[in-house]
Amino acid sequence: MERRKAKQINGHDIDLIGYVDIPLSTISGNQFVEQWYPLQIPSGLTVTGKDKSQRLQDGSFNIRIKAKYQAIEILPIESYLHLQEVN
Repeated sequence: MERRKAKQINGHDIDLIGYVDIPLSTISGNQFVEQWYPLQIPSGLTVTGKDKSQRLQDGSFNIRIKAKYQAIEILPIESYLHLQEVN
């Protein structure tokens, strides 16, 4: 039996519970958009609770996300050479 490696963020174990699809057309512009999105559950994912293990289904949960689209233009490194200090 292969045990998958647990990922960690700031020393805490994390597990994938699902993902959301956010169309970029809904967050275009430079304004914050706050909206509910359905959590997409990968097939076969189970969650162990107090009573028993239960199978999760798409659309069972929603998550509220606040997002803002921001485009930043970064010039090639050569454009910044004149700012380099010479010692």
